[in-house]
Amino acid sequence: MVGWDVSHRRTTFANAQVDALRSMSDLGAFCVDIPAGLRRFGIDYLKQEGFDLPDPMAMAVGLDPDVATDVKPLRVDIETTSELTRGATVVDLLRVTGREPNAAVVLDASRERFLEILTAAVG
Repeated sequence: MVGWDVSHRRTTFANAQVDALRSMSDLGAFCVDIPAGLRRFGIDYLKQEGFDLPDPMAMAVGLDPDVATDVKPLRVDIETTSELTRGATVVDLLRVTGREPNAAVVLDASRERFLEILTAAVG
């Protein structure tokens, strides 16, 4: 499992990086144009410059597991009954539930390796 926290830390693109990726090819432009709503959310709501690419990060880890630099076997469950948190992914990071791990959770990843894979794919 590659969480959005890893993507946010390792795949966020600032405006100059967006322009560089866009100029690589039509596919590069597609990669930065498709998440336009996410980019606007990042700028307006999160007060950050740019946006992240969570799905390409997960794909990069799938293609090359060495992209993941910190992986732990942890318990992951999806909340299905709570009115407040239904659909939330719950990761037992501290292993306090005593439940058996059921997922390899990526806690960190290499931005450099991710960028190598991305640029090779869109270049």
